[in-house]
Amino acid sequence: MRRKQYAYISVNGPNNDGPPPETARDKAVASGHTINALAIPAPLQPVNDLALSFDPDEGVWQDPTDYLYTHVIGGPNSFATTARTPDEYRPALRRKIITEIAGWSHNL
Repeated sequence: MRRKQYAYISVNGPNNDGPPPETARDKAVASGHTINALAIPAPLQPVNDLALSFDPDEGVWQDPTDYLYTHVIGGPNSFATTARTPDEYRPALRRKIITEIAGWSHNL
């Protein structure tokens, strides 16, 4: 039986340097990897700092979990989950690890 392979990444927003993440994702998935993610969004910024959250290429801010679903995760049963507060981190990480080990669907 082939052992599942996982890739782990860390992001704090949309890609702003290097090749598009879809290129790396597609290559990893073609090699048999599954890419899952745990998003930890930054606290909401005051309106006057909102420009710091905008993707310069797309002109809009995208929620980190949505960004991971759209551009990063891939492979069989891949998923992204979110921890919005420090108290949510431990349960979200546990849920992510259990889901990976069990091979459950990405419907978290």
